[in-house]
Amino acid sequence: RRALLASFQARRVPEVSLSWHPTTCPHAELLYDTVERLLSFRAHLNKPPPHQEDSSLPIQSRCGDETLDLVHLHFATLYRPDLGAQLINEFGSAREALSAGTASRHRQLGIPHAVAHKIDSSETRRQAERELEICGREGVHIWGHSDPAYPALLRQCAAFPLVLFAWGGRSCVPRWDRWPTVGVVGSRKPTPYGIRQTPRFAAALARGGVIVVSGLARGVDGEAHRACIDQGGHTIAVLGSGL
Repeated sequence: RRALLASFQARRVPEVSLSWHPTTCPHAELLYDTVERLLSFRAHLNKPPPHQEDSSLPIQSRCGDETLDLVHLHFATLYRPDLGAQLINEFGSAREALSAGTASRHRQLGIPHAVAHKIDSSETRRQAERELEICGREGVHIWGHSDPAYPALLRQCAAFPLVLFAWGGRSCVPRWDRWPTVGVVGSRKPTPYGIRQTPRFAAALARGGVIVVSGLARGVDGEAHRACIDQGGHTIAVLGSGL
């Protein structure tokens, strides 16, 4: 707790994870008090609150060949994100990875033949083209791994997703390097205590101008999203699947 407070007093947003035993009320009270005090330093961080519009937000997906190449490679390595990241790191771009040739990819990275077949398949290309068409029609933004809107910390993962599909209003898209976000996640079948405490924390964060991030699941995730919306705050749902 002292380290968290010192971090905020030093005008830094710490990358931390807060946790407590779900049946011990004093721990929750201590953490809640810590969150309240952390948010009291929010005004001194010189960061715009997330509900303010910023005309520079990079929310519009790029619809050129680069995006198409990334989506193509994404589909080809759909269940092996580590391979997609390796191909990008090895060849420099999705376009170069797609045009490298099966022998070169296999020789340098040991790409499985099934994945190599999908990379070279015209059907994968058509699937990527259809996906871009659907995204354009439904207002879904596509962020490539090098896009300014792509979370910088996620890009540092060894098996980072090549693309993210984002759907929502302009004010829901954060500048990851400027606006603080807090992940609130938990059980799909929380205890009554968890159901009481989750909206309490999420509401306090929302009032402090923090973006609440969760997984849109039942239970704790849903309580966190709802509490944030009820306070007029902004919340982001990160899904590992389609809608």
